[in-house]
Amino acid sequence: MSRTAMGIDHLTATGQPDPLNPGADLPVPVTAAIGRFAQAPLGFIHVEPASQNPIDFGGGPIPVNNSGAGDEEWIYVFNSSGAPILPGALCQRELLTGVPGPPGLPVCFATTVIAAPASERIVLGVAQYPIPAGFFGFLLRKGAAEVVYTAPTIGGLPIIPTAAGVPGLSDEGVIGQPGFGITTAIAAPGPGMAIIDCSG
Repeated sequence: MSRTAMGIDHLTATGQPDPLNPGADLPVPVTAAIGRFAQAPLGFIHVEPASQNPIDFGGGPIPVNNSGAGDEEWIYVFNSSGAPILPGALCQRELLTGVPGPPGLPVCFATTVIAAPASERIVLGVAQYPIPAGFFGFLLRKGAAEVVYTAPTIGGLPIIPTAAGVPGLSDEGVIGQPGFGITTAIAAPGPGMAIIDCSG
């Protein structure tokens, strides 16, 4: 299977040979692909297998961080929004910001999700680290993600883009809404976890 210039392929992110383990490669985190120049094709899907994120209980009964959350799926995009995309921000294809969208715009140019979008499934992915304006980077499409909620959540309900206010934030929906994933419980507005499965 072919690899990008950063050593990223469909299932693994590996870089330079590991001098301590002949035949092995040093891992390259997806954050290493942030840059002004493309290091993978736009729309490139990278999967972090569950085996890359083994369960870590950290001495307690609940797994820590994203360990034990299964496969993660990332998509490579260009931040064309004119502003930084911040961690937890929901993103959509800039092509879908207007009706009709701007002609000739590449489909993997990303911007934050507009408030009250026509479809809750418009979310392309969620930023897990800052992507400056005019830079390329990966958005998490599937897996355990950090999002930013506008209000406390009950958990176990659909997660949807916010209906009003700041673009790119998340709200908790109600039973029956399609959403783009499932909320977890948080006691106050702000960052929180969600299990996402984006298809925008």
